Amino acid sequence: MEKRGRRSADDMSIVSLASVRKAIEPPAELKPQEDKIFREVVASCSPDHFRNSDIPMLTAFATATHLSRFYAGRVGDSDGALKAWEAATRLQISLSTKLRLTPSTRLDPKTVHRHLPVGDLGKAPWEDA
Repeated sequence: MEKRGRRSADDMSIVSLASVRKAIEPPAELKPQEDKIFREVVASCSPDHFRNSDIPMLTAFATATHLSRFYAGRVGDSDGALKAWEAATRLQISLSTKLRLTPSTRLDPKTVHRHLPVGDLGKAPWEDA
């Protein structure tokens, strides 16, 4: 239970060890491109966003992202490339939602305006005249 009233300087100088968390590491069997994607995703989120139990899903996301990029460059070459790109992209989208990487899964629509800097909202439509 937390103490009531104002916190003393001594209370505020205590560093919580729970806030210092080591980022998860990718599995060794990933290809170099997939390893890079894995690390970029983990680095782009807060340290407490992922747990060790998320590693298999993050691995699948990195693989799907790599395949989607690979087949995107070959879409005009054959019908098989288009189908493979579409399947990889669908998997990528599904996994990104489950891993809470998309803005719609991270942010509450009612409070999203509180997280934006003042200048990001731009002009209101009626102010453009």
